[in-house]
Parts: sequence; structure tokens; C-alpha cells
Amino acid sequence: GIWVLLGADSVGIRMRESQKLLAYGFRYFETRELYDPGTPLKVAEVWYGESDTVAMGVPESVVVTIPRGRYDDLEATLDLPRAIEAPVTVGQELGELRVSLDDRLVVRTPLVAREAVAEAGFFSRFFEGIAIFFRELVT
Repeated sequence: GIWVLLGADSVGIRMRESQKLLAYGFRYFETRELYDPGTPLKVAEVWYGESDTVAMGVPESVVVTIPRGRYDDLEATLDLPRAIEAPVTVGQELGELRVSLDDRLVVRTPLVAREAVAEAGFFSRFFEGIAIFFRELVT
């Protein structure tokens, strides 16, 4: 990080105050990797695809710096669309991950497809469309 220390009369004072600031940060805060891009976070249903599901994850590591001892207080929320329709490409954004601490947003990142799902053939899509229609009537 970058910080600016104003009002110090000498280089020595600036160095001591900078060291105090760094010591404070290391003593009272911790940095944690919450999610890595190699781990699937959610498997969601896909409509009209050759596969019925798609695995989702984060595109890059999700790392947060929080007050020490507050890791267990973090809350993760997945925001996903009601329906995901094929085709789906690897890396396609399908939703969002939000991590909060005390109802304050700490990090927000997209959820992306970890695999491709090709569109099913005409008859498969047709019959799945009928099944979805009746399922939606019931729910």
C-alpha cells in the first residue's frame, strides 16, 4: 500500500512513525484468501444444454484484509439468475459473489462458468421447453 506521512520534522521521525503504522496494521489486521479460481463454488442448472448443470467459480483469487479475529463473521452471498440457458462458454459471467462484514460490502466479484455447455439439439430443447413450462406452472 501507499501512505503519506505529513508533519514529520525529520527523516528519522518519518521512519519511526512509518514503522509504527506498519506494526499496527500487522498486529490488528489479517489477510486471507477466501476463494481460489480452481475451486467450484456452485453448480447451477442449465436449460437447453447438452449438460444439465454448469460449475461456477471466481475468475481470480478472492483475498480480503479484515480486522484480526473477524474471519468467522464474514458473510458470502451468491447472486444468480433464475435461469441459465445454453450455450455457456468458459469464463462467461453467470452471477456475482458478494462478501460482507457487519453488513458492509468487503468484496464483490463475478461468478464465471468453469466449463462450457453446448446448446442441445432441436428435439432435446423442444422437450425440455415443455418440461420447464409445466414445472414453472407448478412452482
